[in-house]
Amino acid sequence: MILEGGSLQVLRHGLFGRPATLRLPWGPVPPGPWQLTARIDALRAGPDLGPQASFALGWQVGGSSVLLGTTPTLDVPPGTRAAYYVAPQGRWVTVRGDGPGGPAELQVQAMDVAVTVTHLRAGSALLLQPGRD
Repeated sequence: MILEGGSLQVLRHGLFGRPATLRLPWGPVPPGPWQLTARIDALRAGPDLGPQASFALGWQVGGSSVLLGTTPTLDVPPGTRAAYYVAPQGRWVTVRGDGPGGPAELQVQAMDVAVTVTHLRAGSALLLQPGRD
């Protein structure tokens, strides 16, 4: 994980086995609209490991999650409140939503991944912005 120039980069090259979830918790965020801008440069979920939810990036606030990946579908465990978005590899995407506020976290769960988050806002809190350290 690298925080440089206001952007967060996560690079992971895993060994064979089930990928553990990398979690980056944020303190409580205010309620309201949120916005996340990210780019997925590489993603290998490890499909030979059987059914498991693997994704390049997740944003969770108040028990609801937004997941980003590069494949058309994702097997999400039953009972999970998550929306899944397909992000074209190597292109910037912006995802928006509305959250209740409270504890939040970014998540990565994939065997091999390269993802950059350059903008993250929740309610009135600007969490990541280019040019800020």
